[in-house]
Amino acid sequence: MAEASIQSPHGAPRVEATCTGDLPAELAALGIELGRWVPAAKPVSSLPQLTYARELDALQCRVGATRTDRVHWRYGQTHADAARSWREPRDEHTHGEPEVRVVLQGHVDFRVRVPGGDEVAHLFCGAGTWIVLPADLPHTCRPASSSVVEMLRLFQHARDATHHADPAFHQPPLPARVGRSLPRHWRFAT
Repeated sequence: MAEASIQSPHGAPRVEATCTGDLPAELAALGIELGRWVPAAKPVSSLPQLTYARELDALQCRVGATRTDRVHWRYGQTHADAARSWREPRDEHTHGEPEVRVVLQGHVDFRVRVPGGDEVAHLFCGAGTWIVLPADLPHTCRPASSSVVEMLRLFQHARDATHHADPAFHQPPLPARVGRSLPRHWRFAT
């Protein structure tokens, strides 16, 4: 499952979408790639990393990733503990190269600042979802589920994060989410 909305600074969603296939023009314009892998009816393994091994290998080759970090977050960890275990900045930050994330288990909340404005792309990603963020795009990434979150981070070189302090960026998730009954493609609400 992957859901996305682009929100104005006043909290009203301008664009909402749900994804299991095509990429909306709104995210493509930001340089964001988003997709979802559906596991086979009889997975090769109960380990998510092995379930998506073929797809993961193809994605790593396509983006030129040479480094992989595995991220694990347990329900009950404080946000500070989770940030340390993720080796992830808690504040809005950028990377000097494209960053690829693959959600193996649980749900993750990405917030991406839309360049040149105050809008924020809110991406709610579940197991099997992968996302490619372009270099220098301000974002945060946080666990969004109340159980276990496992995720892979793929990089081309050594990680390079730059912090940006903007308290307005760290508002709690807005309740505007697209229902699960939508068709199996991106749909925009206006």
